[in-house]
Amino acid sequence: MTENHDKAAVHELWLADDELDRALRELRADVQPDDQAVCRGRTIVLAAAEDLQHPEPVAGGSARRRSLRSWIAVAAAVTLLTGGILVAQTIGDDPGHAAVADTLGKAADQVATGARDDVVGAGRYRYIETHAWWEAGSPGGSVWRENLHQTWVPADQRQEWLQRRAVIATRPSIPASGEEAGVRSGGREEESESRALCGDFFAGEEGRKPCEGMLAGWQVPTPQWQAGLPKNPEDLLQRLRTDAPDNSRGDMELLVYASDALRTGLLEAEVRAALYKALAKLPELKVVDQAANLDGRIGVALGLDDGHTREEIIIDPATGQFIGERSVLTEARGGHPEGTVVESTSVRTVVVDALGALPAG
Repeated sequence: MTENHDKAAVHELWLADDELDRALRELRADVQPDDQAVCRGRTIVLAAAEDLQHPEPVAGGSARRRSLRSWIAVAAAVTLLTGGILVAQTIGDDPGHAAVADTLGKAADQVATGARDDVVGAGRYRYIETHAWWEAGSPGGSVWRENLHQTWVPADQRQEWLQRRAVIATRPSIPASGEEAGVRSGGREEESESRALCGDFFAGEEGRKPCEGMLAGWQVPTPQWQAGLPKNPEDLLQRLRTDAPDNSRGDMELLVYASDALRTGLLEAEVRAALYKALAKLPELKVVDQAANLDGRIGVALGLDDGHTREEIIIDPATGQFIGERSVLTEARGGHPEGTVVESTSVRTVVVDALGALPAG
């Protein structure tokens, strides 16, 4: 649920030093800061103003410029005098975007430490479990199929992978929470198992040998493809814009492509941290749920809306882990009201000791 943010009173500031000093003193008539506090406050505000006059380039090489006065009024000059100490708080056009930057920044910091990613040593495997509700058409209308995909990835990804896919159940709607999930009961409607070098499970169908001619990308982020990605968040965002299809969904398609890569569970820590920081630069990205529940795991949902559907990624900022995604209707469709979750995917990864071994618990 989107949080309501109280709008702080904005006081107009002037650029002349004497007028700025007077404005800083008049913000809180009940407090009399010393001259040092006013000086610090002036330095903070003028530094922010200087930044606004000389913005950093954004993806594509152009710089977004705004009227200095409007930015100061809206973004740089919400000030508070408390106990003689001046504290300057800057907000953007949308105060809610600060929550996006905070969530993704914390997640990136956790990933960057490396402490949250288990190392896949020789002879061990990264187990990636995807529990998904995907909408499917049927003669009687839409139904939802509950899917479980389990993948074991060796330390040397050129070696043999194992993947098991199962359709657990078909239902008229997605359960409101994870308690009905068939993944817990172990039921199956359909099952399949595949093994392939490099995880190239469809090479035979495409008339290729595994590992040869694999089409790497955001959906198949091989180690070699990841090595070629820029690590600077702005450059990575530009790469994402270049690779994502140009369609009517705008920046939402960038979020979809990023989610494709995150869902694989294969992004290296450095790439994942840079991607979080890149996504934080999307101006329309919003925190839409501070306590999103996917299979009993809680994270922060961040979403983009194209006017019909909101695509969300769900991050645990405490660990830096991507835990899943949701697609939510933002207008009624096919008899389903606004707010209906039409797709939901939960992802978890853990290191196991053998091909086909399941994690404890």
